[in-house]
Amino acid sequence: MLTKKHIFTIPKAELTQVYTYFKKHTNIDYPNVPKKYVTPVTSAYDFLAEDLEIDIVLQSFDLSAIQENRVILQNGEHFSGKMPGRILENSEKVICFVSSIKNFDAKSQILNDSMESYFFDIWGTSFIENAQSWLKDYISNGLSELKLKRTHVWNPGQHQFELNNQRSIFKLLNPEDIGIQLSPSMKMTPIKSISGIMGVIKHDEINDLNPCDFCSLHKTCRVSKSTRS
Repeated sequence: MLTKKHIFTIPKAELTQVYTYFKKHTNIDYPNVPKKYVTPVTSAYDFLAEDLEIDIVLQSFDLSAIQENRVILQNGEHFSGKMPGRILENSEKVICFVSSIKNFDAKSQILNDSMESYFFDIWGTSFIENAQSWLKDYISNGLSELKLKRTHVWNPGQHQFELNNQRSIFKLLNPEDIGIQLSPSMKMTPIKSISGIMGVIKHDEINDLNPCDFCSLHKTCRVSKSTRS
């Protein structure tokens, strides 16, 4: 599955959890917005959503060896640190992805109102997080037909999955093809971009390592409770 590089746009209509993510970050239950925030919240949403395009590139790669401090792929690339071996335990393949909101940076520079800019940024975060949630379901559905399943998704820099693994993902996928760049400090542009890996395991195998369990807020996080898979 996905042995060749796939590039596509995530359907905006299928990003049905974006309001949940927005509430996570603001405690505002959109569209029931407090009166004093109605204009900046609504304007920021409309400005981002009117021509929203979230692109994604993804591909699966065969694993060669899982070592204590390194996971080696058959093409010679590797992920370093102690966490990749745990993330990909029992996996036959690893799926890598990078996704981004196209033209987010350019649009954010147009805004002059500070409050609208703030909520524009939060909406961007909410949409890109929802995009990752959508991707998890997309991958799970495809794997289930093959009697396979995925591990949890891990993002570089998240809970001991070292940030320098970002370089490996970019070498594997070349997301520059969809306009995503990586700086020497590992910062992605556009700023609303996300990358990650997940393992592919047999349906009867178990790998329950979950990044949410490493977060101090996981017991009270509304999004964590609704997107545990």
